[in-house]
Amino acid sequence: MMKKLLAGAAITAIAVTTHTSWAATGDVEATANFVQSIVVTPTVTMDFGDVGYTAAAPAAGDQIDLGADAAVTAGGNLSAVGGTPAAGEITVVAAAANIDVSCNATATLAASTGETVTVNNIEYGYNTTPAFGSGSACDGNAATIAHTGGTDTISVGARLDGSTYSAGAYVAGAHNTTNASGVPITFTVVYN
Repeated sequence: MMKKLLAGAAITAIAVTTHTSWAATGDVEATANFVQSIVVTPTVTMDFGDVGYTAAAPAAGDQIDLGADAAVTAGGNLSAVGGTPAAGEITVVAAAANIDVSCNATATLAASTGETVTVNNIEYGYNTTPAFGSGSACDGNAATIAHTGGTDTISVGARLDGSTYSAGAYVAGAHNTTNASGVPITFTVVYN
C-alpha cells in the first residue's frame, strides 16, 4: 500500500511539474519623451483705428487694409481718420523644434447693436512685420516653421471688408470680436 501511495505522489508531482511548464513571463518596457508645452499669448489687440465712412450704404471696395507692420490704407467709401492702428500680436514660447502654425481665414467684428463686418485676407509675419499683402496667408492650412526655442512673435494684419457690412447702412460706434456675434482670429500652434 505504501508503494501505491508513493507511486501516486510521484505521478502527482510529475503532473504538477508538467503543468507549470506552460507559464511564461515577459516584460513590457516603457518610455516617455517630455516636451515643453507650447504657450501662445495674445499681447496686442488688432486695431483698425478710427474708420470714417462717406456714404451710408456699404459698397464693393469699401475696405481698410492693416499690415502686420501696422500701416493702414483705405479704399472705397472708407477712410482711416485717426485712432491708433495696431497690428495684432501674439507670442509663442516653445522648445526648439518644427512647429505648425495655422489660423482661420476670416473673423467678424460686431457692434453692440448686432451689426457685423467681416475681417478677411488675414495674414501674419513670424518674427517679421510684413506690409499688407506680403505676409503668410491665414487660410486654415498649417505652415511649418523652424522654431529656435524661447519666445517668438507673430504679427497679424488683415482687411476690414466694408462690403460685407450686415446692415444697409454703416452704424457709428465700436465694432469688435468680443461683442455677441463677434468671431476672433484664432491661431493654433502645434509641434510638427
